[in-house]
Parts: sequence; C-alpha cells; structure tokens
Amino acid sequence: MYVLSIPASEILLSVLSSRRKRKERDRLGALPIPKVKGKKLGNIDVLRALIEADETEYPGDIFFKWAKEYGPTYDMNILWASQIVSLDPENTKFVLSSAFTQFEKGEKFHDMFETFWGDGIFTTDGDAWRTHRANARPFFAQERLSNFSSFEEHVQKMLDILDKLQSEERGFDLQDLFARYTLDTATEFLFGLSTECLDGFLVATPDAPYERFMRAFNELADLGAKRIRIGSTWPLFEITGDQSLKPAKIIHEFVEPIVEMALRQAGSSQDLKEANFLEYLARVTPDKNAVRDESLNILFAARDTTSSLLTWIAYILMEHPEVENKMREEVLEICGDRVPDYSDVRRMKYIDAVLNETLRLFPSVPYNIRRSIHSSALPSPYSKLGRPLYMPPRSSFTFVPVLMHRDPAFWGTDAAEFKPERWLSSTQPMSHPSAFVPFNMGPRICLGQQLAYIQTTYVWARLLQHTTRFVRRSELQPLGSLPPTNEWLRQLDEPVRHSVETVWPHASVILRVKGGLWVRMAPKDT
Repeated sequence: MYVLSIPASEILLSVLSSRRKRKERDRLGALPIPKVKGKKLGNIDVLRALIEADETEYPGDIFFKWAKEYGPTYDMNILWASQIVSLDPENTKFVLSSAFTQFEKGEKFHDMFETFWGDGIFTTDGDAWRTHRANARPFFAQERLSNFSSFEEHVQKMLDILDKLQSEERGFDLQDLFARYTLDTATEFLFGLSTECLDGFLVATPDAPYERFMRAFNELADLGAKRIRIGSTWPLFEITGDQSLKPAKIIHEFVEPIVEMALRQAGSSQDLKEANFLEYLARVTPDKNAVRDESLNILFAARDTTSSLLTWIAYILMEHPEVENKMREEVLEICGDRVPDYSDVRRMKYIDAVLNETLRLFPSVPYNIRRSIHSSALPSPYSKLGRPLYMPPRSSFTFVPVLMHRDPAFWGTDAAEFKPERWLSSTQPMSHPSAFVPFNMGPRICLGQQLAYIQTTYVWARLLQHTTRFVRRSELQPLGSLPPTNEWLRQLDEPVRHSVETVWPHASVILRVKGGLWVRMAPKDT
C-alpha cells in the first residue's frame, strides 16, 4: 500500500501547497525553477529516461542535456514532486554551507539506506548527526593517519600478487584488485580484523566468507546508486520487497560478532590511542546498533572512495605515461627504494596534483543529494535570470560534481583535458571555489578526506617503486563494457571527454569503470 500511495500523496501535496508556494516565492523575491517538460502524465517519461540513461550514458549526460535546455538549475518534477538538479556551484555552496541548517539528508534518504547503514553519520541529521560526527572526528586525527603499518602489510600482499600475475603473463581486473585491497585495509583500520579479500584474487573461491562479504558490499553499492537516481519513488521498482535485505544480512553477520567483542572489552584499560575504530566507539557508547551502524557508514566510505581513486589514477597513467614517469621521479627523489613514511608522503606535491586532477575529472561521488527543510531562495547567478530561484520545502536537491568539475565556465577551455600542472600554481585552478567538491563541503565535509589522500599517495608510491607497470588489455573487457563512443557523440552536441575515453565510466554510488579495468603487468622499459 505504501508503494501505491506515493503518486497519490504527491499529487495531493502538490495541489494543496501550490498557493502557499506562490506566496512564499513572492515573499522571497524568487522566480520559479524551470521544469523539465515531459510528454507523459507526471513526467513518467522523464523518470524512464533517467533509469535507461543509467545503463547507456556517459555519466551526467542526461543532466547536462536538460541543463542546456532549461538552464543550470531545473526541476525534473517527477510524479508531481519537485526534484531539483543544479550544476551551479553557487547553489551547491548555498545548500552545503551557507544555508546548511535549511537542508538535510532527510527522511526519504534515510529510508533508502536504512538497511545498509542504519542510523549512522550518513543517514542522520540534526543532533543525531552531530553526535555521530563528534564521536568519529578524533579517530581521524593526524597521529592515527601517519601510521602506515596496516597499509604496508596489505600493499606487500598486493605486490606479491602482481609479481605472480606477471610471471604467469595473466591479464586481470585491476579495479577488482584495488577494491579488495581497500576493503582489507579499511576493515583492519576500523575493526582490527581484515576481511582478507586479497586472498581470493588469484584463485576463485566464491563460497569463501570474504567473497560473500565483498559481493554483498558491491550489491548494496549498486542498489544504492539506483535508488538515489530514481529518488523517492524507488519503492515502485522493488514491489516484491526490499532488495537490500539479503546483502545487508551478510554484512551484518560479519560485523556483529566483532561489535559484540569490542563492547565486551570496552571496560579494559587499553590505551585509546591503540584502539581500532570499533573499540574506540565502544568506549563512547554501549549501544550495539549505534556502534555497528557508525562502523558500517565509515567502512563504505573508506573502501569505495579510495578504491575508485586508485582505479582512475591507474587508467589515467596508462593514457598518460609521461605523468607516470614524473610521479616515479618524484618518489625516487624523495625516498628512493625505501618504504615511504608520513613526511615523505606529505612532500609528494606532484602526486598530490595528480590526485586532485583525477578527482576533478573522475570524482568518486559523481552525484549527491540533499533535501530542503524550509523554502529558500537559491542564488542561481549562472541561470542569468536576474533573480534567485525558489527552492520549495521538503524537496530534493541534486548537485552534480562530475559536471561542475568539467565546466569550461569555471575551469577554462582545457577543462576536459588531464593537466596536473593546473594544481601546482600558486592560485586556485578554478574560477569558483565550489566548482571542486570531491569530498563534499561545509559542515558535512568528508572526515576521511585526508585518509583517502594519504593512503592513495602511499599505495601509488609503492607501486611506482616496483619493477613493473600496468598495460591495458582492452580485449579482455566483458562484452558490452567498452565505451559506445559513436552513440555518445551522436546524442550530445558538446561532448566533453567522450571522444578520448577508452573505458566506460559508470556511476554507481561511486564512479567505477564499467566491466572492470583489465590490464597486464610489464617491465617498466617496455
């Protein structure tokens, strides 16, 4: 009945609130946001286009197409519910920072992800969110991030795997390898116990606990992306039941015994500086569900963000070998063949520029969403209508980093090109500071931002010290995963990177390479 009630409730709310919205709009001196004009009742064809584009488009194309027609801020108005999309960095700044208290993740976002993350830092608002953030923040202090021992243990395992693959002259999916590595390091960093997913990379063991855990993890990520894209009408597409329950059960079965152990040991005299994240949380709260939910929230972010960044850097370096050579020169100049320490990593400025430029073109989170609490006036200077636009209450607001990060209006005529040097200047490379938001901004800026930068730099420093390099094996890509370049170019008047892309970027909750990034190992001089 809940599913069937969604369209009816939206229609009723739309009719009842239209007069009130007009009065509020006039009071704020704002204009109505332009609405996408579909051909079907309730813009059901717009919803269908969103769903179909998820499987066929270059990420962001459908949002870009509508922005060309309706301006950089518009309302998809699906099933009579306002669903605002904005490519305007001033509006992004307004929602995430300037008017932070007027927006939230909201109840509908919580409902989308409740079985994934429960009541954690990513699904809560207000006092609950502030408590979660205050509890988690101290764990990401510099002294914890400067200990690379857990990174090195798993990096060494990964290097051993790469040596084996080279000796056997085997092609492999590097995206999968990085996903396993980051899941292993994230679970050890957070739980003190690694999933050991790297153990299953060379020999397939589909029934092993770590394989079931990783499959469940990936299923939830894909499902979450679909729900975000569809919006509040997602239950209409899961009529047979909540599709997240089965994979979430597998995740919880792994985590809950570790949570219970941490809670039992919470009264010990262990120094908090030596505690893992779970043990640390268990000292803060005795609530088992709170400890589990918060740990899973951080786990999803720690694994996915770093895995995505590692993968896209690999892709970029195979496309730009001159950049890889400069990175290797920097590593060898700073630390030679020895294992880098924290101070070494902080000195690797060129690698830092490569990370930023990769995050610009391939942001780990390509789309993000908030929900308005009250009505407000979005500044909307780039709509060029002379007045702000009216943001209705209790409506979704989607901002699109994957498009803002590539907009020539903010990055110049070379916005589509990969140029790490733009980050080495003494001035900001973009004309608007909010045109670069790979880790969010404002009070909800990602707590793990520095962890992602440090770990990614460390991993690539170790890979660049190795005697081999990655070479593409595009012929191993699964059927249907190579980019449909001609189709992309046919559909878009102003392609940005479409003609040069040799992989297919795919927007899940994070930005991935569709079908994986298939490579082989080769000596550095070939």
